[in-house]
Amino acid sequence: MDNIIQTDAALNPGNSGGPLINTDGEVIGVNTAAIPGAQGLCFAISINTAKTIAAQLIRFGKVKRAYLGISSQQVDFIPRLAHYHELKNKRALFVVKVETQLACRSCRCERRRFLWSRSTIIPIESSDDLFRMLTEEKIGIFQHLTVVRNDQKFDVRVTPIEARKRA
Repeated sequence: MDNIIQTDAALNPGNSGGPLINTDGEVIGVNTAAIPGAQGLCFAISINTAKTIAAQLIRFGKVKRAYLGISSQQVDFIPRLAHYHELKNKRALFVVKVETQLACRSCRCERRRFLWSRSTIIPIESSDDLFRMLTEEKIGIFQHLTVVRNDQKFDVRVTPIEARKRA
C-alpha cells in the first residue's frame, strides 16, 4: 500500500476504520492495522489515499488499478551500466516473470517476450513507484517504459489493462 502512516495511537481490535487525527483536529488518515505484540505499532491509510479509494468505490463499486502482467523485484542498478546509458538510477525493477497472455495484450512491440522477460525497467526504482504509476487513469492508455536487457536499452510502448480480481 502507498502512503501508509505509522503511528503509536491506540488501535484496538474492532476499531480500525476510524479516523487518525492530528493535534490540530484534522483527519489525516484512516486507522487500518495494528501489529500484535509490537508495543502499540499501528498503521493508517493517508486521508488522500482514502479519498481516492472512496471516490472509486462510489463511482465504480470497486477500486480500479492498471496492470502490466509482470512480476518484478527491486534490484541495485549496476553503476557501470547506468553510466553507459547515462542514467541516474541507483535501483531499478527486474522483471522476474511475465504472464504471456497479458504481456501480449499490454505490450505492442514485435519482441514482447524478449524485451520483458529478465529485463530491467528504468527509471522506475521500486515496486511502489510502479504501483503509483499504474492508476485507474492509465488503463487502456499507451505508456512508455525504458527497458535494459543485457547492455541494450529499449523504449517499450505498453498499454496497461485493468487488474483483475485475484483469488
